[in-house]
Amino acid sequence: MSNKTILNLVHPYTYKQKDRSYIIGPIEEFEARDKKVSEFVNYALNSGVKVLCHEMFDNLIDQGMREAGMRIDQLFKFLFDERVITFNTTPAGVPIPNERPEIISSKTWSLLNQIYISERDLKQRVCEAKNLLFIGGMLECCVSNSMGVFSDNIATEGQRLFYIPELCVSYDSAHWQTIKPKLDSRGIQSISSSEAIGLF
Repeated sequence: MSNKTILNLVHPYTYKQKDRSYIIGPIEEFEARDKKVSEFVNYALNSGVKVLCHEMFDNLIDQGMREAGMRIDQLFKFLFDERVITFNTTPAGVPIPNERPEIISSKTWSLLNQIYISERDLKQRVCEAKNLLFIGGMLECCVSNSMGVFSDNIATEGQRLFYIPELCVSYDSAHWQTIKPKLDSRGIQSISSSEAIGLF
């Protein structure tokens, strides 16, 4: 497996959202985008790139529905490829911090550590990579949140962060325009899928 580049797929269930509703199975309107996502992730896997799937967990019922929606759509069968490393992040798209916040009880904190990956554990999974790629959704929310935490607390010196807008879900262009400058200021770069393949 190549350690040069790691692909982070943040909350892939968002590919199944339309007008904030969750759709089971293929969505004709987004077929072209979803085909690009499928081809890109499969190419990454077959090139030996480590793929990390950041799943959202809130409750078992909703998680089961999201998984069912993905299994029905053949374009997303890569999510169930044994080469994909899957773990849970919070609904905000980020891992839990390394230390327990004072407002959270020890009992609750122990439970959260059983459900969600921590910043420390995620850092161990990506520390060997030179490039960290991000796709998924929503671009202006969870993907941006994830990249922000990576930039501040996880990425090591010299690691570069990139995102691929054409392979992301985005519904709020106005909000995105307020978020993008913050990513720019951190040196987090927007690239095309073809440019990303050059990093493999």
